[in-house]
This record gives sequence, structure tokens and C-alpha cells, in this order.
Amino acid sequence: ESKLVPAITWSAPTPLIYGTALDGAQLNAMTSVPGSFSYSPPTGAALPAGTHLLESVFTPDDAVNYTGATASVMLTVDKATLTVTAHDMSKTYRDSNPALTYAITDFVNGEDDAALTSAPAITTTANTFSDAGQYPINTTGGEADNYVFSHEAAMLTIQQRALSITAQTASRVYGASNPAFTPVFNGFASSEGPGDLDLPPSLTSTATPASPVA
Repeated sequence: ESKLVPAITWSAPTPLIYGTALDGAQLNAMTSVPGSFSYSPPTGAALPAGTHLLESVFTPDDAVNYTGATASVMLTVDKATLTVTAHDMSKTYRDSNPALTYAITDFVNGEDDAALTSAPAITTTANTFSDAGQYPINTTGGEADNYVFSHEAAMLTIQQRALSITAQTASRVYGASNPAFTPVFNGFASSEGPGDLDLPPSLTSTATPASPVA
């Protein structure tokens, strides 16, 4: 008399995110015949992103009346998401841009930047000649076998350059009007000067034509 072949029911599991180990939510083949299942890959295995064949082998408790049986399903492992966060930076007007940096977080399985096949790029719209203000810092791209990338922008703040203004010493004779006072500037960036000011400074004195001789 031929042995009976157990009927195995095993539904295709919901996709996993890379870094999630296999457990009973995926390795859950069933049959009405008493016995045990073994799986390949086994419980606890962490699979790379992609499509994988899961296989089960059923061994019946009653080997006299039942044969062993096998079954298989396909499992999709989706890539995990890495977060690329640009760092806020600052500089003074007309200085060169600082080195732009970012941090990558949310690696799994103890991995780090070594898991990348191509690092993200980082750029800003600001340059040496940009006016004072705020400019976006953006990261783009990045490639990895088991990850996709989410990007968070930052800001480059260009601070106003400090100018010192000193009035030149002036003189006049008693009773005369005050002369035009001449400012002396210190701190202009290379190639710039008083003509680049939107509004020149105003220099005044408390002295009047009737002020006593000093």
C-alpha cells in the first residue's frame, strides 16, 4: 500500500525590510499531519535585498503511513532606508566655502559607510562671492546593495563682514565751517572698497564755527 503525501499550505509572506531576520511570520508552512518542518534559509537568517526562495521540508511523525513532503514560496526583501543629514555651516562674506559635511544614519546589522557602493554628493548654491544670507546645502545620490537614501537639507549661513570705520583727524580755523570728514575703513574683502557700500557712513562732529579753539 502506497504512503500518503501530506498536503502543505504555505502562503507567500509579506515583504521584509533588509535587516529583519526570518521568523515564524515567514516560516509558517502548515499541514494537518503531525510532524515537524525544517526550513532553508533557517529561522534567524537575515537575507540581502532581493527575491529569495524559501524552502521547507516536512517530516511526518507517522513514517509508516506518510511520506515526507516539501514546499516553497518566494520572499521579497526590500532595501532599508538610510538617512543622509547635511550639517548646518557658516562663513563670513567673501570667505571661501567651508568643507560641507553630512552624517549617514539608520544602518542595520552593525554596518557602516563600508556598505555603500557610491557615497552621496553634497553641494550648496553659495560661492565665495555670494551675498550675506542663507543658502541651502543639499545631499543627493548614494548607492548601496541593500539601502535606499533619504536626504535632509541644511543651511549655509553667510555672515556679514565686520568693517571698522575710523574718522581721519581734521582741523580748521576758528569761525570756519567744519571740513568734510574722511572715513578710514578696515576690513573690506579683497577687491572691494567704499564704493561697494549700499549706503556710506555719515561722519559728524559736535563742533560748530563758534566752538572755542582747542
